[in-house]
Amino acid sequence: MGDPTSYQAIGWIAVAVFSLVGGLNQILKLFRHFREEPPPVTTYATKIELERLRVDLHKAIETLSTDGRARAAGIYSRLDSLRLEVKDDQQRIHERTDEILAAVSELRGKVT
Repeated sequence: MGDPTSYQAIGWIAVAVFSLVGGLNQILKLFRHFREEPPPVTTYATKIELERLRVDLHKAIETLSTDGRARAAGIYSRLDSLRLEVKDDQQRIHERTDEILAAVSELRGKVT
């Protein structure tokens, strides 16, 4: 045998590694070939099942859409009531400010 650091030895090592990888690949392929696989009926959905799933999905989407509209209507109703409350509060603040300004004007008249 030649020098273990020669190019020829490195070439033989590369060939051996390549052969081992190829052999292992073929052995795994053979195991996959004989492996028992479930029938396609249990793996894939039929057209009838897909149609039923599609109908169920559309029903679920419609239910969510209806629930969302009802929630949105409730939120808008609450917003309207809050707007009215804010408007009333704003009006009371303006009235109170007018009273305070009138009192301050009265005090200015008395002070000067």
